[in-house]
Amino acid sequence: MSHRARNIDNNNNQYYYNDDVSWCEQNMIKLIIIICLTIVAIGCSIALAIVYIQDTQRERAFLAKKNTWTARVEQCAPILNIAGPIIKNLIKVAFSVLLI
Repeated sequence: MSHRARNIDNNNNQYYYNDDVSWCEQNMIKLIIIICLTIVAIGCSIALAIVYIQDTQRERAFLAKKNTWTARVEQCAPILNIAGPIIKNLIKVAFSVLLI
């Protein structure tokens, strides 16, 4: 929370504030929202990847015939088409919150 001490300058009779609040304290809500959105984006990506990998377990013979990494990239390409826009939108929202 912001803690400001109001003092009066006796010479000018003007108010001034002693602000010794850190940047983290001032932007705590923004940081919490960005962290939550990051966790949601990572969770969505992992959940979609797990579901997709479970669906493709029966295709192990296909993976054994080809280079494993190439085949896995080919197999995960559809999941990236789904997760990509989700992550992109969450990043946009996070930056919008940061700029507010």
